[in-house]
Amino acid sequence: MYALDEKEALEAMGSFLQAWYELGHSDDSALAPVLSEIEILKNGDTAGPAASYRWLAAVRKVVAKRGGGAVNTLDEKEALEAMSNFLAAWYELGHADDSDLVSVLSEIEILEDGGTGDPAAWHDWLDSVKEVVAKRGSGSSQLA
Repeated sequence: MYALDEKEALEAMGSFLQAWYELGHSDDSALAPVLSEIEILKNGDTAGPAASYRWLAAVRKVVAKRGGGAVNTLDEKEALEAMSNFLAAWYELGHADDSDLVSVLSEIEILEDGGTGDPAAWHDWLDSVKEVVAKRGSGSSQLA
């Protein structure tokens, strides 16, 4: 099990969504705006300034649900839940009006039994987490 900081979890979300998109799960560019907004620049900021705030709000929602604790560490399931919160908020703000985000949200939904709507999505998510964790120690900065 990994403990991810906020930036690592955001990177994992970007990696997951990019892979999901490249595997042909999306026929159009509904995810392109999300991917461009959450891109992490060399200075550690997101390309879309509001994306950092929306992401941290999604993380805080997960931390509050678990009863508090360190905001800057999430396990894999909490990070996936944060991604779900972020994408749901993105969708509700009207940034996408088609079924691509709805499809992603249904696949990553954490069910009562602890599984996801699509079991393969959980394995894809873990691959994204591992990819990000492998980059640790590269001197990346925290989101603020």
